[in-house]
Amino acid sequence: MKILVSLRHLHISYTVQVPDEIGCLTSLRTLQIFEVGTNRRWGIGQLGCLSELGGKLAISSLQNVRNKEEAQGTKMWEKKKLQKLECQCKSGRNGSRNDEEVLEGLEPHSNLKSLTIWNYNAENNPSWLVRKSVSGPSANSFQPIINLVELNLFYCENLKNLPTLGQNPNLRFLRIRDLYNVRCIGNEFYMNNNSCDSGDEKKPITLFPASEKFSLVDLKEVKEWLDIEPGVPTFPSLKKLEIVGCDKLSSVPVMSRLSSLEILTIAFCGGLSLIGDGLFPSSLKNLAIQECRKLSSIPSVEGGISFLQELRVKGCDELSKIEEGQIASTCLRDVYIWKCPKLTSIPSIDGCCSFLSLSLDGCEGLTSLPSGLGTCTSLRDLYISNCTNLKSIPEDVCQLQSLLNLYIRYCENLKSIPEGSLGCLTRLKTLELGPFSEELEEFPGLGSIHHLHSSLENLILVGWEKLSSLPDQLQQLTAPDELWIWNFSGVKALPEWLGNLSSLRSLYICDCENLGHLPYKEAMQRLSILKQLSIVGCPRLKGNFAEQSKISHIPNICGDIFGV
Repeated sequence: MKILVSLRHLHISYTVQVPDEIGCLTSLRTLQIFEVGTNRRWGIGQLGCLSELGGKLAISSLQNVRNKEEAQGTKMWEKKKLQKLECQCKSGRNGSRNDEEVLEGLEPHSNLKSLTIWNYNAENNPSWLVRKSVSGPSANSFQPIINLVELNLFYCENLKNLPTLGQNPNLRFLRIRDLYNVRCIGNEFYMNNNSCDSGDEKKPITLFPASEKFSLVDLKEVKEWLDIEPGVPTFPSLKKLEIVGCDKLSSVPVMSRLSSLEILTIAFCGGLSLIGDGLFPSSLKNLAIQECRKLSSIPSVEGGISFLQELRVKGCDELSKIEEGQIASTCLRDVYIWKCPKLTSIPSIDGCCSFLSLSLDGCEGLTSLPSGLGTCTSLRDLYISNCTNLKSIPEDVCQLQSLLNLYIRYCENLKSIPEGSLGCLTRLKTLELGPFSEELEEFPGLGSIHHLHSSLENLILVGWEKLSSLPDQLQQLTAPDELWIWNFSGVKALPEWLGNLSSLRSLYICDCENLGHLPYKEAMQRLSILKQLSIVGCPRLKGNFAEQSKISHIPNICGDIFGV
């Protein structure tokens, strides 16, 4: 192939070996992948004569490069047309060997727009990443890498400090993950102190002026993230911030108000106890805080978060308070709060006219639903589960006439659902209820369920020990397509009126340990379109041939009823 000196574009995959002596193809403009070999014919020096390379170049197996001088043989600083560069060493190696020297020798041209570094095992960043030589590695004058738009640092496990990037004027995308030796994000991340000694000390400065997306993932040893001095604008263009898997990080700095931030994700930061209010600007649209087990509160925001559309909070064991103003947004669509056992209240959602979904699960400290629920007339999904101290459902739930799916489940102290409220939900398609307080002898709030005869398609009822029968109100329903009867341990026989639910296509009977009798065969045959019957965890029906004969006409029967 080396005779094809006029070849401009060569497309190969990672599974195909690079042709030997590729350096002879001096007209080459496209070479997306180059795997460094141990033989000179596949050595990294082959890139030295390819000065016309443009687009993207990924250099892998850099562990095969012996030293800085050999790396400099690539003359990367001469490749003015190269836009994207990936530098990758083999993963799983012990020690840094000569990684730092090799990367120093791969100094790119200042026109480079995207840089990705994988599996770099040295402790220090290459000097050219922060301050760029004007005309190659031997020059004495320096300038910033002003054209770099994207920087990715992945699996650089020995790196001690983040590079100084705050004064890069064009950096838009910054992704850093799996740097296990970084313990502090300090001033060196924002700016080089020497850069301030330039004559006009009062010249205003903005840090990370163009950055739009910033991701910190699995920096497991980071304990401190220091704030920049007050009054210095930082990340004014940032739209998305992701902080994930920083187990030892105790606080996230206030920074300056991130006036452009739209998406904020903080997750799996087990040591995080404080979040600065500067991370909650009015521009925020999506907020997710998950598995931050020491976080005790989500701070209030003056004037509220005007454009918030989605709030997700999960697995925050110490969270006791979400301050007022966090969810006072007319744009709010979805709120999910799961596994926050110490949370005692949720701010008012009065006037959230775009609200579509509210999901509360595992909030054992919650005694009431948020006020203003009835004003959210656009709400479609309401899911309440494992809120063991919730005692009642508010009266204004009857105003949720756009509701399609309602789940009130495993609320063991719930004693009341307003009578007549369920019947007002005339668009309801899915309803799941129970189990509730052991003191109750019947399901609360079912008196008006007959008004749902034309809309309700899926009904799931989970019983408790005191119930000796299914709710009689069910026999007035004509539309259910699917019925679940679950955990009715006090029920010994299913009623004959079950055969009146002629619309049923699927029937599931689970964990009814004392159930010994199904409706008569004539009643079961009235379920003429029933195609699926599942009976599981009902030992008195298992091997009962008399009961099995009642359902022999049903096409698909599954479960353990036929066990011996």
